[in-house]
Formats: sequence, structure tokens, C-alpha cells
Amino acid sequence: MAVLKQYQGPIPPPELLADYSNAIENGAERVFALIESEASHIQSQEKTALAGQLTILKRGQIFAFVVTLISLISAAFTVHISVGLAIAMVTAGIGTLAVAFLGMLASPSGDEKKTQKGK
Repeated sequence: MAVLKQYQGPIPPPELLADYSNAIENGAERVFALIESEASHIQSQEKTALAGQLTILKRGQIFAFVVTLISLISAAFTVHISVGLAIAMVTAGIGTLAVAFLGMLASPSGDEKKTQKGK
């Protein structure tokens, strides 16, 4: 006859902890030490991942600021040289953005393509 016992969560029920203590010297303490060690490890991984995400976000903001600043300086310089050239550049830029935006609206996203293939 076989008996199946299940539990959910990081801490085993008291009966199982008593069985660990009977089978292994200081078994329950060792189980709790393992649980605490694992929780500490997970927390340190989460802290590292969060710090990495914040670094990436900061770097993105700095790059966006630099690109914007360069664009504004270039635009001011272009207007200083030739107003006609500046108007042409702005028109070309807006046209490029419009084509890219309309292209995104017209084509289905990757998820929709997958569902269409699955049908």
C-alpha cells in the first residue's frame, strides 16, 4: 500500500519536518536553512535584475536626450544656412514617419500572423 502526501508552499507540514528530523540529524533545521538560503538567493537575483533594468532605462533616457539635442542643434544650423533646405528636411522626415506609421497600421503584428497561420 502506498501513501501519497502533498503540500503546497515552501515550508513542509510539521509531520514531514518531524520525519526529516528522525531520518537525519537536525533534519528540520537543515530544511529551514535550505529554504532561507533559497529565499535569500531569489531576493538577490531580483535586486540584480531590477538594478539592471534601471540602468538600461537611464541609459535610454540619456541617449534620447543626446539625440534630441543633436537634432535641435542640427535643425537650428540648417535653418541658419537655408530655410528652404530646412523645410525640405522637415517634410522628408514627416513623410518618412507617416509611411512607417501607416505601414505599421496596415501590416498585422507578429502575434496576429501566428494566429492566422494556426487557423
